[in-house]
Amino acid sequence: MRKAINISALLFFVWLVLDTLNVPSALLNFLLVGELPGTTTALSPTLMLALMTAATGLVVFELAARRIEIVWRIRQQFIQVMTRRQRLPRRRFSRI
Repeated sequence: MRKAINISALLFFVWLVLDTLNVPSALLNFLLVGELPGTTTALSPTLMLALMTAATGLVVFELAARRIEIVWRIRQQFIQVMTRRQRLPRRRFSRI
């Protein structure tokens, strides 16, 4: 219970700091308008589209690479288990 209270208090404190520094509105202006935070410069729509496409592609590539790595590990473990089972004798006790 104490850990949950500490985590919620920390999240609330971080939210207050971010809200005080106007980070959500700066991020929203950057994403929608292309305005660079702290300046009056705005990026062109074509450049913003290229940046967003590259960022989305990078995230999708990272998620796909993790998925492929997880599937590869599962297959390797499955192969190891199957090779162990093939090495075991067919019967535990011999016929008398």
